[in-house]
Amino acid sequence: IEGAPYERGYQHGHLMSREIPEYLARCASELGSENEWAAYRTTASALFLRGFDREILEEMRGIADGASDAGARWQSRRIDLADIVVANVTVEMGELRSAVSATPTGLESLTFDKPAYARDAVTDHCSAFAATGPATRDGKMVIGHVTWWPLTLAEQTNVMLDIKPAAGHRPPSIGRPANA
Repeated sequence: IEGAPYERGYQHGHLMSREIPEYLARCASELGSENEWAAYRTTASALFLRGFDREILEEMRGIADGASDAGARWQSRRIDLADIVVANVTVEMGELRSAVSATPTGLESLTFDKPAYARDAVTDHCSAFAATGPATRDGKMVIGHVTWWPLTLAEQTNVMLDIKPAAGHRPPSIGRPANA
């Protein structure tokens, strides 16, 4: 995919139009139920939407438009920006209940429970690395990721994007000549 943010998103959505509704279904399952999707959209919009920078918002809007124009539907309607935002913040939304209960309201005494990492071994953090150029034997990009959150969202996810932004840096891609 290449070009300006909306154009990149549109290409992404068009190319992934079959997979995006499947992924939205997995997001709904991870959060609880497809029947609650309207509430997930409201929550994602209220808490996360305005925190994305313009470039990311344009790209997500392009994903929604590209997928919908290619025939993708979610809950018998076109996919829109709010749906794509939910898809991008499903993990965070899944942590809201514990985050809210751990955040003081100001009415509690100044006694707090120890954080989870002080009580128990932490087992739910991802681990990743990326290396390129002189950090690798052949100068090509090497990326690794270990996922430590529920794999419902990662199931059937096997996508690598080669992104050529209209502006900014494009890292070298696997299988593409460095001067392409």
